[in-house]
Amino acid sequence: MDDFKTMLKMATESRQQLAYCDYIAHLIAVGMKKTDCDESKLLLEVGQPRMDLHPQYGHLVSTKRMVEVIDKQGKKYRITVEEL
Repeated sequence: MDDFKTMLKMATESRQQLAYCDYIAHLIAVGMKKTDCDESKLLLEVGQPRMDLHPQYGHLVSTKRMVEVIDKQGKKYRITVEEL
């Protein structure tokens, strides 16, 4: 969490506008892992947030972030966070 506080401080000082896609995707992934931890656990896996990168060249395409989730029956889900 300290990295996000540092980023916010730097942006505030330089008066840049930030997109919080990284922060929101991080909160979603961590929150899902913490919430789904009792004996009736329904999720098999919660992935780390992934960036929207160009498939061939690898550069950042947008601020969009994706979190992939697999439930205990093997069904896959993708949660997308993107700036509007």
